[in-house]
Amino acid sequence: MMSRKMKRFILVLLLIVVASSFSNVTYARGGWPKKKGEGFFKLGQYILSSGRQFNPDGTKSDVFPRVGVYNTSFYGEYGFTDRLTGIIYLPFFSRAVLNNRADQNGDIIALGGALNSIGDTDVSLKYGLIVKGPIVVSATLTLGLPLGNPSGGPSGVLSTGDGEFNQLLTVEASHSFYPLPLYATISGGLNNRGNDFSEEWRIGAEVGYSFGDLTVLARLSSVQSFMNSDNTSNVISQGVFGNNIEYFTLSPQLIYEFNEKVGASFGVSKAIYGSRVLADLAYDFGVSIKI
Repeated sequence: MMSRKMKRFILVLLLIVVASSFSNVTYARGGWPKKKGEGFFKLGQYILSSGRQFNPDGTKSDVFPRVGVYNTSFYGEYGFTDRLTGIIYLPFFSRAVLNNRADQNGDIIALGGALNSIGDTDVSLKYGLIVKGPIVVSATLTLGLPLGNPSGGPSGVLSTGDGEFNQLLTVEASHSFYPLPLYATISGGLNNRGNDFSEEWRIGAEVGYSFGDLTVLARLSSVQSFMNSDNTSNVISQGVFGNNIEYFTLSPQLIYEFNEKVGASFGVSKAIYGSRVLADLAYDFGVSIKI
């Protein structure tokens, strides 16, 4: 039988896995790189609190106690040339929470805890392969920097990062339906993970339509594991997490532009299917500025 401490540990691993996966969605709209000297910068807040999970076989089950994660982040894009764009996602304050566990009478039978630190950070370079015409294509190399804390809080079971350095290569193709205020993007990527984690395929699609100052978009994201490493060894022996996870998510978002430079956004993410990830809604909102 698995001990109560080990169950709490694996539960928190699931929490940070889904948090890091959902909060790293690309803010850049598809394959268009920034023009030289142009920039986009966003201060965002990500919130997830969940009491359900997807099991390894894809079925759902309740989890106790409830867990939560709160990431306050900076996201930025800057055009070094008309083809080359630098991108950074920095969760400069990441909070992981494990709630207290109570019995049927409301008495506390297990204390929770919290961990506050910086989170894992993504640094990317996007290069425009095809930048003219109705269809543009770009390639992006993303380096996942393990700046978060992989083990902290009470008994070391809370985490704000996975402790592994990964390299993600993504190709995006986007089409503008101008004069309609409509665009569509498809993407595919290969994520090479360190510390004996399995590699991953990442596939995505996005559609956006503007109603004046309001843009409505929907994003689909899928992660499929190569299953080419030992998940049990990673989770228990090494004390890291997020190996061999899989999910398919839907993420609608609203973006409102107050003027040509300042905007605000609100979105949600929902795992329609998953394996080893949490199952409840995640929320993301923020304010942005263009230069």
